[in-house]
Amino acid sequence: MHKKSYASLAGAYLVFALAVPQIVDASIITVNTTDDELNADGDCSLREAIRAANTDSMVDACAGGSGPDDIVFDAIVVPGTFALTISGIGEDAALTGDLDITDDLTITGAGAASLSIDGDSTDRVLDISIAATVAISGVTIQNGIVLNDGGSFNPTGWGGGIQNAGTLTLDGVDIRENGVDPLISSGSGGGIYNLRTGILTLNNSSVTNNGNTNLCNGSGIQNDGTFVANNSTISGNVATDIFCAGPAVLNFGPVASTALNNTTISDNVPVGIWRSGFTGTFTMQNTIVAGNGTVGGADCPADTLSIDSLGYNLVGSAGCIFNSAPGDQIGSETSPINAKLGQPVSSPVYLSLLIGSPAIDAGNPAPPGSGGNSCEATDQRGVARPQGVACDIGAFELEVVQVIEVAIDIKPGSDPNSINLFSRGVIPVAILTTDIFDALQVDVTTLAFDPDGAGIAHRQGHVEDVDDDGDVDLVVHFRTQETGIACGDTEATLTGETFAGNPVSGSDSMKVVGCNDSDSDSDSD
Repeated sequence: MHKKSYASLAGAYLVFALAVPQIVDASIITVNTTDDELNADGDCSLREAIRAANTDSMVDACAGGSGPDDIVFDAIVVPGTFALTISGIGEDAALTGDLDITDDLTITGAGAASLSIDGDSTDRVLDISIAATVAISGVTIQNGIVLNDGGSFNPTGWGGGIQNAGTLTLDGVDIRENGVDPLISSGSGGGIYNLRTGILTLNNSSVTNNGNTNLCNGSGIQNDGTFVANNSTISGNVATDIFCAGPAVLNFGPVASTALNNTTISDNVPVGIWRSGFTGTFTMQNTIVAGNGTVGGADCPADTLSIDSLGYNLVGSAGCIFNSAPGDQIGSETSPINAKLGQPVSSPVYLSLLIGSPAIDAGNPAPPGSGGNSCEATDQRGVARPQGVACDIGAFELEVVQVIEVAIDIKPGSDPNSINLFSRGVIPVAILTTDIFDALQVDVTTLAFDPDGAGIAHRQGHVEDVDDDGDVDLVVHFRTQETGIACGDTEATLTGETFAGNPVSGSDSMKVVGCNDSDSDSDSD
């Protein structure tokens, strides 16, 4: 009989212990105050929670971090705004100013409409280090402004809302109203700046209304690293530095890679997308880039390097070399395509597709979510694709619902309904109440008037019985120069939604005047 020595048994146990992966427990850190503080008063602020995660130690009443951590929010602070009021720049430990994240972390909010992290216009909001893998969902990042603070993550004026040097995934996040200090010359990345080492993924999110007077490039996003956007909206961003191109999405540098799928980029000034004068890659599929800037070709300007299509994109006015693929709809400076997008709504922001949009049912015909160049399985809001014969291009999938046909009267009391194209005034349109429809059910903020989908000129409509039938009708106004009505048009359509979310549509005849000398006797409206 052989006997094993205690030494050999101990050696066996040691080998076994070394062979088993060591499990590092994550901590759940619960934020329970909206105050921005770093003290010992018995609660847990967002800044304290991030410090606890960064240092793997207890901070005030925040549980000590342990490896990859999770920050959640107590119900008592939802809804809530977390304003970063502890000012001070030039450090990277989340002690003052922006929230510096240096370790792996997940932040889970209650929804972008319910929870905001606010830079208080004294510093950017978030700074992600090269060592960190971070996932953030269900929050709004707002009112950040980048200063030339000299911190190790921030050598210049970059990234008003977020600067990322690590791996960052945003899901259901609204990046809005961030910018760069006007005193900084040629700042970039109003919403997000993704550094060369950064890996940025944007899912079901929006980047809106970022930028300011001295912003140079990437008013929404400047990408120097790897950037992927799925089911996201980039809209309303502005860059006005006259010495820069000012794109809403800039792909910059030799290693930069941008890939867009089911993304909508619209209403940015001065231009939409740009690939810089280096190598790098910029690909698009099932994506809308339309309605950007004020001049032809502004969606993808002529000065940018070529953009590579993976199919089924809609570009309103492309001045650049766009390497098209099957399913693409590419407009030009002389023959632009109107994507027919609605007004920005919700948080995260999305732009709906209006009835008649060329993006409807025009996406990749492969089963959504099947991989490759197919559409995403759901849209930005979570609506299943497809709703029609194929998925829709862009971040929004138009749901198949019954459209309520409504009666409208263009220029009530006028016959014929004359529209003067040279007028700088407004066009009144009445939505009529009938035996089967109450006009006051209509949400005027959703209204759009053909062919360019102009929104209402005033903040609200007014009620009036325009047809003298004893029922109250709803009258709204649209600026003539924003409607897109052209010579030869004989009908215009009004679309929108009720407060219950049901789509409405109505059309009326009109007579366009001011096109030639024979119309000189027309009225001035």
